[in-house]
Amino acid sequence: QEVYKGYAESMMYKIFAEAMVGMVAAMAKTGRIGTVVEIGTGPGKVTEVLCSEMIKNNISVPIIISDRTLGIKSVGKNLRNEYHGLSISDFVWDITQDPPEELVKKLRKPVLMYERFCIPYGGYESIDRIAPVADILLLSEDFNLTDKKEAYDIIFEKIGLQFFTYQETRKYLEKHFSFIHPFEDTGAINLDDTYFFILSMK
Repeated sequence: QEVYKGYAESMMYKIFAEAMVGMVAAMAKTGRIGTVVEIGTGPGKVTEVLCSEMIKNNISVPIIISDRTLGIKSVGKNLRNEYHGLSISDFVWDITQDPPEELVKKLRKPVLMYERFCIPYGGYESIDRIAPVADILLLSEDFNLTDKKEAYDIIFEKIGLQFFTYQETRKYLEKHFSFIHPFEDTGAINLDDTYFFILSMK
């Protein structure tokens, strides 16, 4: 957790946060999003960027934040104290399980869900837990493209992440979404693992 807090302050993390938030805010601006749900909120750094963007652009879509630990309650409280004009709800949600009924009841369609680097903790099957309540799902992950494990894949496994490939992830997404659009955001880096955004819609 301490290492992650440091990472969340890094320039690389901020670049990904801004890219993610830019896409979420652009979709919310259209007026066709009923609820925005952040999966795996963690310390709320991405959420803070989103809230600022929503205030700046006068976007009033309700936000639901979630994480698998009770710490999400403190994050939610802090965000509500800072961004009084926004509707922000927090829920404990382990994405290896179905979303809590209380969370589902608060959803107003269409539901836009997004996440950054938390799906591998839940495994491929977590997509089956998330997708049924998401009309639009935006993923940002470090996907392996070759099915061959590199050193960083082995390190990720040691801290509890599953080995995630783009090909297998797409199979799970295709069960739930009719439109799947992957786009690479670090194409200039010649790695077998590369960061992608995947936008999936029903």
